[in-house]
Amino acid sequence: YKFRRLDQRTKVNHLLHAVFQNDLVQCNSSLNVLYRRIAMHPTLINMNVYLSCLSILLLKLKNDSDFQILQLKPIITDFIHFHKAYHKKYSENFSSVVESLIILLIHWFKSIQLDSLLRSSASEYVFSILQLLDVDYIRLAKSLTPLDLDHYISILRPHIDSATLLQISKESAKVLSPDEEMLSINHYKELGRLSYSGLCKFISNTRFDKFDNGSKKPLYEIYKSLPKSKQLEFMNDYMNFNRKRELTIENHCLHLTSSNSPTHNTYSMQLSKMVGDWISHNVSVLSGLKSKLDTIDGQDKSSLADLSLEETHLLKYTAHLNFIPGPELVNLVINDLLTEALTSKDGHIGAAKFCKSLRSKFIQLVLRDKKNKHIYGQILKFMTEDDAIEFFSTLIKIMAPNCTINSNLVKDSQVYEARKLIDKVESDNDELFFEKSNDSYPAFLLIVSKQFSKHGKFERFYAIIKIHPYLLLEYQKYFELSEGMKTFLPMLCEPKPWVSPSDGGFLLDLKKIVASTSKFNLMVYINAAHESNQLESTYKALDVLGSTKWIIDTKMLKIFNQILDMDVPLFDIPPHLDKLRIELPDEPKREHFENDDQFTRYTRRYHRDVALRLKEYHGRRGDRIVLESIRTYCNAIDENGDMFFIPHNVDTRGRAYPMTSIVHHQNSDPVRALMRFWDMKPLGKNGFNWIKYHLAGVYGEDKLSFEDRIKFVDENIFNIRESAENPFYGAKWWQNADKPFQTLSYCFEINSILEYIESSSENRVENYLSRAPIHQDGSCNGLQHYAALGANKAGGKAVNLIPSEKKSDVYMSVLNLVKERVHSDFETKKNKDLAKVAYPLLDRKIVKRTVMTSVYGVTNFGAKLQVEERLTDYTKHLKTIRKQEGIALESGVLEDSEIRKLINQLSSYIANHILEAISTLFSEAKSIEHWMTKNCYRIITSYDLRTVKSFDSFDFFKGSYKNMMWTSISGFPVVQQYKSYYDRLLKTPLFMYRLRRPEVRERVDIVKHIHSVAPNFIHSLDATHMMMTALAAHQNNILFASVHDSFWTHPNEVEILSKIIREEFVRMYTSDIIRHMELDLKYTARDSFQLVWFNRTKHIQFAEQIDSLRQKFLRLTKVKPQSYNKCLAAELENPEKVLSLYNTYKPDVYLIKHNNLAAIYENKSTEKDAFFKISKKDYVPILIPVKILDPPSTGDLEIKEVLNSKYFFS
Repeated sequence: YKFRRLDQRTKVNHLLHAVFQNDLVQCNSSLNVLYRRIAMHPTLINMNVYLSCLSILLLKLKNDSDFQILQLKPIITDFIHFHKAYHKKYSENFSSVVESLIILLIHWFKSIQLDSLLRSSASEYVFSILQLLDVDYIRLAKSLTPLDLDHYISILRPHIDSATLLQISKESAKVLSPDEEMLSINHYKELGRLSYSGLCKFISNTRFDKFDNGSKKPLYEIYKSLPKSKQLEFMNDYMNFNRKRELTIENHCLHLTSSNSPTHNTYSMQLSKMVGDWISHNVSVLSGLKSKLDTIDGQDKSSLADLSLEETHLLKYTAHLNFIPGPELVNLVINDLLTEALTSKDGHIGAAKFCKSLRSKFIQLVLRDKKNKHIYGQILKFMTEDDAIEFFSTLIKIMAPNCTINSNLVKDSQVYEARKLIDKVESDNDELFFEKSNDSYPAFLLIVSKQFSKHGKFERFYAIIKIHPYLLLEYQKYFELSEGMKTFLPMLCEPKPWVSPSDGGFLLDLKKIVASTSKFNLMVYINAAHESNQLESTYKALDVLGSTKWIIDTKMLKIFNQILDMDVPLFDIPPHLDKLRIELPDEPKREHFENDDQFTRYTRRYHRDVALRLKEYHGRRGDRIVLESIRTYCNAIDENGDMFFIPHNVDTRGRAYPMTSIVHHQNSDPVRALMRFWDMKPLGKNGFNWIKYHLAGVYGEDKLSFEDRIKFVDENIFNIRESAENPFYGAKWWQNADKPFQTLSYCFEINSILEYIESSSENRVENYLSRAPIHQDGSCNGLQHYAALGANKAGGKAVNLIPSEKKSDVYMSVLNLVKERVHSDFETKKNKDLAKVAYPLLDRKIVKRTVMTSVYGVTNFGAKLQVEERLTDYTKHLKTIRKQEGIALESGVLEDSEIRKLINQLSSYIANHILEAISTLFSEAKSIEHWMTKNCYRIITSYDLRTVKSFDSFDFFKGSYKNMMWTSISGFPVVQQYKSYYDRLLKTPLFMYRLRRPEVRERVDIVKHIHSVAPNFIHSLDATHMMMTALAAHQNNILFASVHDSFWTHPNEVEILSKIIREEFVRMYTSDIIRHMELDLKYTARDSFQLVWFNRTKHIQFAEQIDSLRQKFLRLTKVKPQSYNKCLAAELENPEKVLSLYNTYKPDVYLIKHNNLAAIYENKSTEKDAFFKISKKDYVPILIPVKILDPPSTGDLEIKEVLNSKYFFS
């Protein structure tokens, strides 16, 4: 809840403080104040605040065995009066509070069970309250535990009939599974807190050893060696054991801490003592502060006069200071500040974002106390993001100045190295790091920095926290100090089946089914879809994806460890943190320049160059830390050969994503190479060829046909075997691959197969047991869906929807069209010169990015930037070659400024031709895209009565409020949530924040909606195809994993899955998807009206009739658009008269677009809108029902041809 007045926040704060101090007298007084406020101002927010505060008190008391019922009676009396007055109008708000109160009274009743006389009067009292609150006896019984149910029946027995009592007795109570830890993790903690390394040690040290027989072999090897009858027993026992481990992991993974204990052998005692001093000093400061604030009466203004700015702000949050012990709160702030600053890829922390992250961790710590588990939802209401920013900003302002570095620790050479990490572009304040105060340097700077766009343009100032560069250099020697605070690890047991939007995946429901930063409105639609059983196929598909069993490949892990341990790792992997260096250019000196202007210009360029190198340095630090986290986890899993699972959820389009943080198959090349299936299957007839085919693809020969890929591998068999047997010696063939880690993993696999065949004449290749996944990838899958939607034959051929002996390359198809168009410009006057410069530069790479992103809504400007980046790289490469070969630049060669200007012109020219070529190749599909964007605009700019009535005064001319939404053919609701934001100031002692917030009434961002609808629609289709394939594979007992449009399975099941992929694609597009979308849009727009305009002078009689209807609302002299608001609102409520006139006169009406240009409303989707400017003085607005445009015609592609297309997915 957001409080506008300080006294409101203070009252609630005092109440919360009293609750956690068990001060029922103060609780009674504070609740009575809130209750009386409702009598004066019976608003919904005041009622909810009262109910939430009461709920927190009741839940807290339920966990306390000792409380006085007499002290609670006034509170109960107030609530009964409140319930009687308002529960019928706001019934849903009361149920949880009523339940909590009755359960609390049952607990009180239990506590007096030895005194029969008192029990009798207590029973009378509790039953009277049940009656006064109109409690449904049977319904309440369903929510009670078995023990509570027994006492509940004892209360009711003297007062209700035996039939009802018998029915209650038969109710099965909800049995809560014990949440105690089954495996001890305490000895992996340091000072009571668990680090990421500690959690991984818990995984590696808790081995399932029932079937070991002392061998200590990898578990997957032990499982393989068992007879079938024993494998089932192994799996059942192993999964039960792992379920206990998983519960322990999930209970700790969200509030990990970096290790700053001196028990670490590698840890510097000096740094440890320094951080320890920071914490102990701040604990003392915070303790004194809490003592002072506890004595302050918020109502007594004279007592506020002596408070500092920080103390005044904290006065609103004294209850929050008591939610967790002071040392834990200080540890949370200091450790997170240190860890986040050390691991940041930017070299600093965004202050607002950091405070919001502390909020979630703070709540996790509160909930760690099991007694407080049930008050989570209520506490959250009293700690909004703004509250978190204010609360933690105040704590940081208090604590950060107490974190200092003794100057005796810092050598002059270290100061010199540390100064290199200063960024003078972002901020001019970094020099403050080297200003001593009491022989100490500040460990952190709290400053306002400049933020730039990726193109170097200044965007805004924003608040950041920077760590002293000396600490950055010192701490990078110790990876343990850079570990993440919150991580979602793969699961050790099969994910919980999805049964609702918030119940599935992780055992403790750590994430909901939809991964979105804007969940509130979206979850309304998701929950509605759940209630109508629309999500069943989504649930089942996610369960299939989560059921795949994985292991870590020991051989590849050894290689991964070796490369990370190299002084200069391969493949541009960042070196170990203590070896990571930054090379900076020499700072320009005035004496080297002819004048001040030249010196100033080069100095700016120097600072920009330094800023870019610093950004790259911090990025590489972050990359190395992630790789170390992956290494730590994978080594822990591989220690015992454990099995793991990847739970999945979806994004707002329905696309499936892993719920894990770093280790999953959608990660980069090294991580994919580390992952293998747990289940082994024989290669079968063609499995070996599929492994060869896959190896050629990851090496970089993915354009070759199937036969040519096999030939490529056979021709390189010596290199492949040498790579497997001596990865770091000899020709090192695998290191030249596009995906070197996956290439080496398949070199190992092929070498193992050949060794198996060579080891015995009885060993046949088809019997070799393999765990290797084989990928089948869509051929530019987004464009495949576009071509199928439009039944687009030319486009379908380019993306392999049509059978062909040779694999089509859509990028070459587009490139050839672009070349034709550019060549034809040789003869034009306007573009002749540009065309001749552009033509030699045209290649596959220059068109590839734009073709790839065209399906995702790339704009003309975005395409221009993509081409510009490629041309810039080309010119840089050319300059480097010239310099290396000692070729001097001839006279007449363009200066840098002229080159930039030419690149800018060429980029626009080439980008336009690429986009036009795509439109030519996929003409029908582009018509469908335009149809969707036009209808999207109509829907999001429409109005309905419910929206208008939610405003006190609605303005039809100041924005739109409807989201674009549709239901995918899988039943998943796709809701675009692009809102308009405004900047709001939040004043804290640390900074004055300028925060972007969605508008109160959430106007939509029209441009984002329009640009996103087509790509989001395509994403929803590829998500549906993937899920259909997953379910069909599961029905056929085919192992399945997916990375969007890349489908994985065993080598011997590739052909079966290949058939399923094609069949499901054909099945999907045999249904009329566009017709389905059209009906969906019509349903969405069914009660909505469009604001359109007609020409007053052209339709005089119609205008006069409309004016007559509106005369009581309008004075027709000097009518402004906003003058129409009242009459339009009235006409929306009763539209019959206006619509009758509209149908009689049938005027031409125009829709004004977001750029204030008008187009005829009745235009067909296939016709290009003719925009023109209108004068609103001559035009009159009216509301008419939204008209969804008819879809365009499609081409003549026969979708069943996909069934025989060899390279559709390959």
